[in-house]
Amino acid sequence: MRKGEEKNRVHQVSTYLTQEDDTELIWFFTQDITEVIKKRDELRELNLLLDGILNNIPVYLYVKDPEDDFRYLYWNKAFAEHSKIPASRAIGRTDFEIFPERADAERFRRDDLELIRTHERIDMHAFSCQSQEICFFNVTAQS
Repeated sequence: MRKGEEKNRVHQVSTYLTQEDDTELIWFFTQDITEVIKKRDELRELNLLLDGILNNIPVYLYVKDPEDDFRYLYWNKAFAEHSKIPASRAIGRTDFEIFPERADAERFRRDDLELIRTHERIDMHAFSCQSQEICFFNVTAQS
């Protein structure tokens, strides 16, 4: 490949066929996936940029999936430092699996359900951190 030339990417599938008259065939299907690879790489770069921004802003940020039992999808560095709970221990888990006090998890679930129902800000709550100190965070609705 020469400098400045773009490399084309293809995906190829082949299949062996036998016709009724016992004629043997091999079919090849080829698809140009150059644009798919390019878009995937661009999306990966944007995700890295967004993750860099979200992990370096002085704001506690997490994202839950209400369609999957409110499991955490994202947990930024500021929230990990504040809560003393690393993102690796939170992502993919529910409040009941993360927080040591069941009452905290139950309150968070009620807050999640209220937030979905009203789309209004919920005031700050305290919860028990891993280090037994009290940590605070805010729950807000996204309009």
